Amino acid sequence: MNSRDIISIIYGIPFVWVGISHFTDPTWFEPIVPEILGNPYFWVIFSGVLEVLIGAGIMIPRLRKVSSAAMVLMLITLYWANLNMWINNIPLSGETFADKWHVLRGIIQFALILTALWIGKFPPFKDELYQKNNLLIFDGQIFSSGFESGDRIVIGNWKYTPFGKFTDIMWAKPDGKKVLIAPNQKLIDFISSMYEFDEYLISSFSIEETSNQILIKSDKIICELEWSKGLKIPFRRPLWFISSLEYIVAFLFFGTKTNGLTNDGRQEWYAIEKVSNLISAKASINGTDLGKMTNFEPKATFGFSEPRKKPSAVELKSHIEKKVGD
Repeated sequence: MNSRDIISIIYGIPFVWVGISHFTDPTWFEPIVPEILGNPYFWVIFSGVLEVLIGAGIMIPRLRKVSSAAMVLMLITLYWANLNMWINNIPLSGETFADKWHVLRGIIQFALILTALWIGKFPPFKDELYQKNNLLIFDGQIFSSGFESGDRIVIGNWKYTPFGKFTDIMWAKPDGKKVLIAPNQKLIDFISSMYEFDEYLISSFSIEETSNQILIKSDKIICELEWSKGLKIPFRRPLWFISSLEYIVAFLFFGTKTNGLTNDGRQEWYAIEKVSNLISAKASINGTDLGKMTNFEPKATFGFSEPRKKPSAVELKSHIEKKVGD
């Protein structure tokens, strides 16, 4: 446990405690809820739920990044109630407070925001992992689809990587077994150290592709995919944004995660550049046709994130934390 872990716990516990007090004594908080919101009891309970969840989340390493971002947003939003109390001289427990105490409260709120930024390693407290020389960057496409047979396939077609250009396939069988197909043992070792598989197959691929079609062939599998124009994200985002605000949006709207930990403890970020729906997907494995394209379900659990349920083609850069020996 490092200093950031300890401070995160010390920081999070009071928020959980205060959040619980919203449930045990809501009338104490109700006077400072701005009238324009209406129904003070609801907002006291709602903010209490947020404080408990975010306070607890910030203490958990896997949830710390997104919880820190949520904490900053919550602290900024909730200060509205403190301003309301100051401007309208609203008493708490029958007592009003002098301006100097409200100023002190504002300073404390600002300090809490800065601390949340530090815990989450957001600017101005940059994480050394965000430096490019500490990251392995994989630039390419990921295709994902389910099939009528119950098989699910995720294809990585990587154009620029530390290993050169290559294609790999993650195959989830109907019985739940997970298979990695890659061109050589070096890639098998690298990918399997980060993601979970039951079987490994070495197979070379031949690729034929256009702007919206790809044909992938090997001695074990043939895949033919076509996708729509899709939605292109026209601007680059820093990794702290990808692991916080973008993470929330991706999870809520697509059921995916843009940041997480691999099985060997590396941080990984998915910087999405374009998302398209597959128009068609055909695949055969060992000569057996997998049938019609279907949604990607049930979950394959290769790693910390699942593909979209809807069959997709995604252009992205995957940023992976380097480890000793890379």
